[in-house]
Amino acid sequence: MNLLKKYWKSVLVSGVILFLSFAKFPASTPKPSFVHFDKIVHFAMYFVLTITLLYDYANRDNKRKSKGLFFIVCVLYPVLLGAITELGQGALTNYRQEDPWDFLSNLLGVMMALAVYLLYKKTMKNQ
Repeated sequence: MNLLKKYWKSVLVSGVILFLSFAKFPASTPKPSFVHFDKIVHFAMYFVLTITLLYDYANRDNKRKSKGLFFIVCVLYPVLLGAITELGQGALTNYRQEDPWDFLSNLLGVMMALAVYLLYKKTMKNQ
């Protein structure tokens, strides 16, 4: 339960992503005029998730901040969540389909968040 208290923001963002990934929206929902708008949404969702995970991980008051745990929490988890939701959309719903381009957008969001974090960390270290 203590872990949930420390990562509640990440859990909330993960829940929103899962909801949006599996929700069935009404057919009357207007389609965006930009063709690949959904790829931007995927990128943004996983960028925000990874930034939130990085924030929660960095603000833990636990001294066990190992590189392995960092990788699992802040990199592997969002990548696996993206892969599982894409596969799940195809396997568990009849109104969604898996899309490797969506997964690529998820992956790019994770990678960009990590790049921003590392750049921020390097900048703060040099000041």
